[in-house]
Amino acid sequence: MIVQTLKKALTENPHVIFPYGKIEHKELKNGLQKVDYKFPKELVNFWEEFGGGEVFEVETFLYPLESDNELIDNLWSSNDFYYQQGLDKRYIVFQKNAAQLTVFDKKNDEIVLISNEDYIVRKKFDNFNQWFLYFWQIHQA
Repeated sequence: MIVQTLKKALTENPHVIFPYGKIEHKELKNGLQKVDYKFPKELVNFWEEFGGGEVFEVETFLYPLESDNELIDNLWSSNDFYYQQGLDKRYIVFQKNAAQLTVFDKKNDEIVLISNEDYIVRKKFDNFNQWFLYFWQIHQA
């Protein structure tokens, strides 16, 4: 759903996403094996197609592989940063903006929006598609 939605939006507005670039399935699969979590298929499809990137110019979807490129926010260095700042390691950040982080809660298998200042839970979602619909709708308003 996320890939199709963004591809359609790109035909209407080429600035809806500034992707980091496609990632081959095998390379992505090998990179994600380092994390003790099974990411949702829709997010894996997004990473394969776009590699992460800036969406709506204010939302960052983290690049899922390690990278030395300082211009790319990646899953590994971003999560290390937040863990050093006190974020519980039960969370894996995959998307962020200036006010909040979107994380996978490994303990409860939920997607959670948390404040990026105090890491307080703001909203919970049962699955990735539910979260993406919320994410998409707030940017369409």
